[in-house]
Amino acid sequence: MKNKKPDILAIIPARSGSKGIKNKNIKKIKNKSLIQYAVDTAISSKLFSNIILTSDNEKYKKEIIHYKKNVDFILREKKLASDKSNTLDTWRDSIRKSEKKYNKIFNYSFLLEPTNPMRKAGDLKKLFNIIKNSKYDGVLTLSPTPETFTKEKTLIIKNKQISYYVVGGAKYSIRQNIPKQFHRNGIGYVAKRDYIFNCRNNFLNGKIGFLIIDRININIDNINDFNITKILIENDKKFN
Repeated sequence: MKNKKPDILAIIPARSGSKGIKNKNIKKIKNKSLIQYAVDTAISSKLFSNIILTSDNEKYKKEIIHYKKNVDFILREKKLASDKSNTLDTWRDSIRKSEKKYNKIFNYSFLLEPTNPMRKAGDLKKLFNIIKNSKYDGVLTLSPTPETFTKEKTLIIKNKQISYYVVGGAKYSIRQNIPKQFHRNGIGYVAKRDYIFNCRNNFLNGKIGFLIIDRININIDNINDFNITKILIENDKKFN
């Protein structure tokens, strides 16, 4: 008898109150909103039992109308959609409401933020393979941080005086001396159900694995990020 396939939930969080770019999650690149890029990748991965869009703005429902039964909308409370809201609270809220809606327990759940439309279905499959075949509580994607943007190269201005952010930063003028660093890129997070409910307010509290994405990708935070991402996607034949 074959083992039952685990129930996996894809959560696409899209609050409407973005300060960097107004209504960022519904901005379009090549006639598709950032929300729709996230949904399309989730569907094409064929990993998920259910896919939900969670937002505090019911107008965002129109972004998923044409997906019919493939994606559902779950309204998020305003208290979970402020600048100070913790993403893990939204994650937990989404699991609870989805389990009630679908009458099932989700063994795993993914958080797919719309702000990185350059994710690939293969990235999500790799994330799941890592957590499925390990003892990790969760897994997230990372990108190598260019030496120019590491803390050793960062400068601060205090009392009109420029200094290194890191004490002794001058010794890192040779980039080969800078330790390898990484940053979260928003392509994906996956976790076991119990961990999300027990990790409090820090995803990194437990035993966390990682998948390094060593290709160009941008987690959109401001209009410059959006414009660069737009150029990259419009000139990439894989997005045609």
